[in-house]
Amino acid sequence: RSMEPANLSDTKLLQLEFWKSLEVRLEGHRFLRSRRPRPQHWTTFSIGRSGMHLSATINTNESAIGVELYLADENAKSFFSQLENDRELIAEELQMDLEWMRLPERRACRILCRHPMNALSAKDSWTDLQTWMILALEKMHETFADRVKKLSAD
Repeated sequence: RSMEPANLSDTKLLQLEFWKSLEVRLEGHRFLRSRRPRPQHWTTFSIGRSGMHLSATINTNESAIGVELYLADENAKSFFSQLENDRELIAEELQMDLEWMRLPERRACRILCRHPMNALSAKDSWTDLQTWMILALEKMHETFADRVKKLSAD
Protein backbone atom coordinates (compact mmCIF):
# COMPACT_ATOMS: atom_id res chain seq x y z
CA ARG A 1 0.00 0.00 0.00
CA SER A 2 2.87 2.40 0.66
CA MET A 3 3.75 2.13 -3.06
CA GLU A 4 0.29 3.32 -4.16
CA PRO A 5 0.45 6.80 -5.73
CA ALA A 6 -1.81 8.29 -3.06
CA ASN A 7 0.72 7.26 -0.37
CA LEU A 8 3.84 8.56 -2.12
CA SER A 9 5.66 11.78 -1.33
CA ASP A 10 6.08 14.39 -4.06
CA THR A 11 9.71 13.30 -4.48
CA LYS A 12 8.77 9.63 -4.86
CA LEU A 13 6.11 10.56 -7.43
CA LEU A 14 8.69 12.57 -9.40
CA GLN A 15 11.20 9.70 -9.23
CA LEU A 16 8.58 7.26 -10.53
CA GLU A 17 7.64 9.62 -13.36
CA PHE A 18 11.32 10.18 -14.25
CA TRP A 19 12.02 6.42 -14.45
CA LYS A 20 8.87 5.83 -16.51
CA SER A 21 10.04 8.51 -18.92
CA LEU A 22 13.51 6.92 -19.10
CA GLU A 23 11.92 3.51 -19.73
CA VAL A 24 10.11 4.94 -22.77
CA ARG A 25 13.37 6.42 -24.09
CA LEU A 26 15.13 3.05 -23.72
CA GLU A 27 12.50 1.04 -25.63
CA GLY A 28 14.33 -1.01 -28.25
CA HIS A 29 17.82 -0.15 -26.94
CA ARG A 30 20.33 -2.76 -28.05
CA PHE A 31 21.45 -3.73 -24.50
CA LEU A 32 20.01 -1.40 -21.85
CA ARG A 33 16.84 -3.03 -20.56
CA SER A 34 14.93 -0.93 -18.11
CA ARG A 35 13.52 -2.55 -14.99
CA ARG A 36 9.94 -1.86 -14.03
CA PRO A 37 9.97 1.77 -12.83
CA ARG A 38 9.56 2.17 -9.09
CA PRO A 39 9.25 5.23 -6.81
CA GLN A 40 12.84 5.15 -5.56
CA HIS A 41 16.09 7.00 -6.18
CA TRP A 42 17.66 4.28 -8.37
CA THR A 43 17.01 1.82 -11.15
CA THR A 44 19.26 -1.03 -12.24
CA PHE A 45 20.53 -2.56 -15.47
CA SER A 46 22.23 -5.88 -16.08
CA ILE A 47 25.98 -5.93 -16.65
CA GLY A 48 26.06 -9.64 -17.56
CA ARG A 49 27.21 -11.15 -14.27
CA SER A 50 25.28 -11.92 -11.11
CA GLY A 51 26.18 -10.06 -7.94
CA MET A 52 26.76 -6.81 -9.77
CA HIS A 53 24.86 -4.37 -11.95
CA LEU A 54 24.80 -0.88 -13.35
CA SER A 55 22.59 1.64 -11.57
CA ALA A 56 21.24 5.01 -12.55
CA THR A 57 20.59 7.23 -9.53
CA ILE A 58 18.89 10.47 -8.59
CA ASN A 59 20.31 12.21 -5.52
CA THR A 60 17.94 15.04 -4.66
CA ASN A 61 19.90 15.90 -1.49
CA GLU A 62 23.06 16.60 -3.50
CA SER A 63 21.28 17.80 -6.68
CA ALA A 64 23.01 15.21 -8.82
CA ILE A 65 22.30 12.21 -10.98
CA GLY A 66 24.72 9.34 -11.31
CA VAL A 67 25.60 6.10 -13.01
CA GLU A 68 27.55 3.43 -11.20
CA LEU A 69 28.87 -0.10 -11.30
CA TYR A 70 27.58 -1.68 -8.09
CA LEU A 71 29.44 -4.76 -6.80
CA ALA A 72 27.30 -6.49 -4.22
CA ASP A 73 28.23 -10.13 -3.61
CA GLU A 74 30.67 -11.75 -1.17
CA ASN A 75 33.53 -11.17 -3.64
CA ALA A 76 32.86 -7.46 -4.03
CA LYS A 77 36.08 -6.29 -2.33
CA SER A 78 38.24 -8.64 -4.38
CA PHE A 79 36.47 -7.68 -7.60
CA PHE A 80 36.81 -4.00 -6.74
CA SER A 81 40.57 -4.42 -6.19
CA GLN A 82 40.95 -6.24 -9.49
CA LEU A 83 39.13 -3.46 -11.33
CA GLU A 84 41.08 -0.82 -9.44
CA ASN A 85 44.28 -2.29 -10.88
CA ASP A 86 43.05 -0.93 -14.24
CA ARG A 87 41.90 2.37 -12.78
CA GLU A 88 43.93 4.59 -15.12
CA LEU A 89 43.00 2.62 -18.23
CA ILE A 90 39.32 2.62 -17.22
CA ALA A 91 39.39 6.40 -16.65
CA GLU A 92 41.03 6.86 -20.05
CA GLU A 93 38.39 4.69 -21.76
CA LEU A 94 35.43 6.33 -20.02
CA GLN A 95 36.61 9.94 -20.18
CA MET A 96 34.52 10.57 -17.05
CA ASP A 97 35.50 11.41 -13.49
CA LEU A 98 34.92 8.34 -11.33
CA GLU A 99 34.56 7.95 -7.59
CA TRP A 100 36.04 4.61 -6.49
CA MET A 101 34.13 3.75 -3.33
CA ARG A 102 35.41 0.66 -1.50
CA LEU A 103 32.82 1.20 1.30
CA PRO A 104 34.84 -0.59 4.01
CA GLU A 105 31.90 -0.70 6.42
CA ARG A 106 29.75 -2.56 3.89
CA ARG A 107 29.94 -5.69 1.79
CA ALA A 108 29.32 -3.76 -1.45
CA CYS A 109 31.56 -1.43 -3.48
CA ARG A 110 30.71 1.24 -6.04
CA ILE A 111 32.36 2.91 -8.99
CA LEU A 112 30.35 6.06 -9.60
CA CYS A 113 30.21 9.05 -11.93
CA ARG A 114 27.96 12.01 -11.16
CA HIS A 115 26.36 14.84 -13.09
CA PRO A 116 24.80 17.97 -11.58
CA MET A 117 21.08 18.63 -11.87
CA ASN A 118 18.63 21.29 -10.86
CA ALA A 119 15.61 20.32 -8.84
CA LEU A 120 13.99 17.07 -9.99
CA SER A 121 10.77 19.05 -10.29
CA ALA A 122 12.35 20.94 -13.23
CA LYS A 123 10.87 18.52 -15.77
CA ASP A 124 12.13 20.58 -18.70
CA SER A 125 15.65 19.36 -17.77
CA TRP A 126 14.74 15.66 -17.83
CA THR A 127 15.57 15.13 -21.50
CA ASP A 128 19.13 16.40 -20.98
CA LEU A 129 19.53 14.45 -17.72
CA GLN A 130 18.29 11.24 -19.31
CA THR A 131 20.51 11.77 -22.35
CA TRP A 132 23.52 12.04 -20.03
CA MET A 133 22.39 8.94 -18.11
CA ILE A 134 21.93 6.87 -21.26
CA LEU A 135 25.34 7.87 -22.64
CA ALA A 136 27.00 7.21 -19.27
CA LEU A 137 25.27 3.82 -18.96
CA GLU A 138 26.40 2.90 -22.47
CA LYS A 139 30.00 3.92 -21.73
CA MET A 140 30.02 2.10 -18.40
CA HIS A 141 28.57 -1.03 -20.00
CA GLU A 142 31.11 -0.94 -22.83
CA THR A 143 33.98 -0.39 -20.41
CA PHE A 144 32.99 -2.86 -17.69
CA ALA A 145 30.93 -5.69 -19.28
CA ASP A 146 33.90 -7.73 -20.52
CA ARG A 147 36.01 -6.84 -17.48
CA VAL A 148 33.45 -8.07 -14.95
CA LYS A 149 33.00 -11.37 -16.80
CA LYS A 150 36.75 -12.00 -16.43
CA LEU A 151 36.98 -11.21 -12.70
CA SER A 152 38.25 -14.06 -10.60
CA ALA A 153 36.68 -14.97 -7.27
CA ASP A 154 39.94 -16.69 -6.19
